[in-house]
Amino acid sequence: MLPALCGLVPLLVSLAGRPGDAPSSQVSSPVLRALRVVIPEVTSAPVAQVRVAPGFATTFRFGAPFESAVVVTEGTEGLLAPMEVGATTVTIEPTTDLPEAGVLLMVGFVDGHSPARASFLLVPASGEVDVQVRVMPPPGQAPPLQLRPETPRARYTSGLFARLVLSGRLGNGAITFTRMQGALDVTDVGDLKTLTKNLYRSDTLAVVAMRLKLSSASPPWVPGEAWLLDMKGHVVGRSPVWMDGTRLDPGQERDAAVEVELVPGVPPRLLRLELREKNGGRTVHLKDLKL
Repeated sequence: MLPALCGLVPLLVSLAGRPGDAPSSQVSSPVLRALRVVIPEVTSAPVAQVRVAPGFATTFRFGAPFESAVVVTEGTEGLLAPMEVGATTVTIEPTTDLPEAGVLLMVGFVDGHSPARASFLLVPASGEVDVQVRVMPPPGQAPPLQLRPETPRARYTSGLFARLVLSGRLGNGAITFTRMQGALDVTDVGDLKTLTKNLYRSDTLAVVAMRLKLSSASPPWVPGEAWLLDMKGHVVGRSPVWMDGTRLDPGQERDAAVEVELVPGVPPRLLRLELREKNGGRTVHLKDLKL
């Protein structure tokens, strides 16, 4: 049940550093740091510097969804590995030492959010590497509804569940487990099957975990958003799809989990959960889900 348990925790902790990777010659015995950046209200404000180094991944976490593209200025060919871009996360890793002047990273948000973008100057690290960057909205602005990371991996790090308990987000009630067999109507999509369905619930959080299998003659399936809908078909929430891998390959089975925030004291109601494929396409429908 470890993948489902991990599905509870990524909202609290996300360290993207790779301690097993060898650091570059530019950084000797680096100190891995977490950085907090507040987005300025005006574009004329100084750009925040983020220290990066080859061999270390740096993950930016935002409170607002992005546009479809994350723009890096020209002239960076060969300097950065392919970026992992989610709806609210960006992970970058230099493939070689960056120029001393740095490289500008710009991230645009969806329409209607202010400011419309955030900029960062990626500079070569000397003794400290920023492996986690938490990006906050300007003072006085509440962060908009957070959507899911695009294809997050379910990883376990010692202490994650303990930190979840200490955060208070589990509430004071018991954590229940339900194996849903026949009680949940599932509409599979031809080549994509749901083998098992489990529900983990506290008084403030719920996780729907499932085992997915893809037929051997099908193209890979990459998870996108999970949509939560009421019985009238209205979208009431969007959540991350956490999976123990970035994609489901032909003939493969993988565990996936979706986390839903609950309102204490509100009686459960019937909802429908849709696991949508990235860029559209095959969607798994879970009906009559009582949350």
